[in-house]
Amino acid sequence: MYVVPSVRGRGLSRRVLAALEDEARALGYSFVRLETGNLQAAAISLYASAGFEPIPRYGPFANDPKSVCFEKRI
Repeated sequence: MYVVPSVRGRGLSRRVLAALEDEARALGYSFVRLETGNLQAAAISLYASAGFEPIPRYGPFANDPKSVCFEKRI
């Protein structure tokens, strides 16, 4: 997810993330997985603060050393 610099700090990413979790719950999913790049400090911080835990890289990211993957049980 990307938020343009002029509107950062307003909680938009957190609201989008919460809406995605709500939608996943409504669809019957029991967890949500996310991937970001290892240099994306803001994304990593957001995901960790939202309760996502680091997991091993998976699927198309399994062999990408620049990928960081997270999971949250919902």
